[in-house]
Amino acid sequence: MKPDVPVVMGGFLAALATEIAPNLGGEYSAGNASTMGLALFFAGQEFERAAEIRVRENTEMRELFADAQASDVVADEALRARLREASKGTDESLAISALDQSNAELKTLLIDMQVALEASTTTSAAQLEDKVWNHLVGSAERRKLVLPPTA
Repeated sequence: MKPDVPVVMGGFLAALATEIAPNLGGEYSAGNASTMGLALFFAGQEFERAAEIRVRENTEMRELFADAQASDVVADEALRARLREASKGTDESLAISALDQSNAELKTLLIDMQVALEASTTTSAAQLEDKVWNHLVGSAERRKLVLPPTA
């Protein structure tokens, strides 16, 4: 048997919220059981999409870095070198911990790049900054948690 993690976690939510919580004595215990069920449900969502989201974000950030270092928007040569190096990188592993580490490092560099873009008055910097904001909005959308349907 190969368990389908999102389905299993959804089943845990249903059991905790509809079978176990109502039969517990006290509001705190019932609320705690329901909260645990919801956390399990969200963990199932994250399990299903975690690698895809991180790989996509990392790829998008590397593309932004390639655009920035290839144009005139970043004057600081040390930052351009960091952007160039990061743009050539790849995700060596699909383990979530490895992807999270790469993602955090790339986000730190993205912040440094944004500072440079905001300091620039060029049209190309403004255009690249728009791409960065589009990336950030897309990332937030992909990471949002969806509540389970109510009965």
